[in-house]
Amino acid sequence: MSTLIRFIFLLAFSGSAAAQSFSASYQPTNQIRDPELRQLQIDWRSNRLLEGLSEQLSRQFTLSQPLKIGLGECGTVNAFYRPDGKVIVLCLELIPGLVNRMLREQGGRLERQAINNILAGALVFIIFHELGHAFIDIESLPVLGRQEDAADMISTYLILQEPALADSAVAGGLFFFGKQRSLIPGFFSQRHMSDEHGLDPQRAVNLACAAYGKDPKRYVWAMHGARVTNERARRCPGEYQQLERSVRELLRNVIR
Repeated sequence: MSTLIRFIFLLAFSGSAAAQSFSASYQPTNQIRDPELRQLQIDWRSNRLLEGLSEQLSRQFTLSQPLKIGLGECGTVNAFYRPDGKVIVLCLELIPGLVNRMLREQGGRLERQAINNILAGALVFIIFHELGHAFIDIESLPVLGRQEDAADMISTYLILQEPALADSAVAGGLFFFGKQRSLIPGFFSQRHMSDEHGLDPQRAVNLACAAYGKDPKRYVWAMHGARVTNERARRCPGEYQQLERSVRELLRNVIR
């Protein structure tokens, strides 16, 4: 539970009270079949985690239509944006899924606090990625190429603007993309190549490059973690400047 509370604290944006563009939505507890997920839902609701998140996002952004952030049982480890309901869905299964993967991969090598930071950061990155999809839909933003790539870059830019969450979110994003897969020969199939998402190692490199481009001294560790080449690294400052211009123009009516 400490990880989840820390997650909300990381989202402590500065700003005064604002009209609510965001609101919380919970699946009825009696509809959740798995008892562990039911208790997780109760914990989130009793601690008002989604409500706190909605209030903080409403201070940061204003939307032309209301957006819900929902938590419920999905039957899969996932998070997604539903344009028909204007809702970001966080699957309860996502949380233990991330925890179990982290403990399996890093449990014996990292201290508990470091694990908590990365897990919190992964949740931040995932939510902001889905927020990127919501912005694109609700504000009818123009997108060239894959929308998944655009959502990644919107998310990356926004988290890099918040010093309280940026480091953890970058680390969490790199963990989520599982950079180790790039070392497995023949791992990627035609299904991966045809997917609407970029390859995970590519997404990790793009995230690290944007962070490094904004602050090379602060994020050199991300470049090493994502195994970014020196050739790409030289272009990262220019890429970040272009990202900043583009996102600020796209979201000029959204960012408060």
